[in-house]
Amino acid sequence: SPISNVCRIPRRAILSDNKIFIVNSNNELEIKPINIIVNEKDNVIVDNINNNTLIVSEPLINAKEGMIVDPIIKWEK
Repeated sequence: SPISNVCRIPRRAILSDNKIFIVNSNNELEIKPINIIVNEKDNVIVDNINNNTLIVSEPLINAKEGMIVDPIIKWEK
C-alpha cells in the first residue's frame, strides 16, 4: 500500500543526529529531529515533517537555533 504523509528532504539539509533546520512562523531557525523511512542517493524520505514546513536545504555557516533568517523559498516539484 502507498505510504502517505511523507516528504523528501535533500541529504545535504541533514545535520548530525538526523536533525534538520526548519524556519518557523517568526522566521526563526528551529532544529527538528527527522524520522527517515527511506534512504535515496541524494535524498531521504521522512514521515514526521508537516506539509508546507520551510526546510533549510543548504548548509548555513554559524547557524543557531532561534536565529532570525530571511527565507528564499524554492518549491520542489
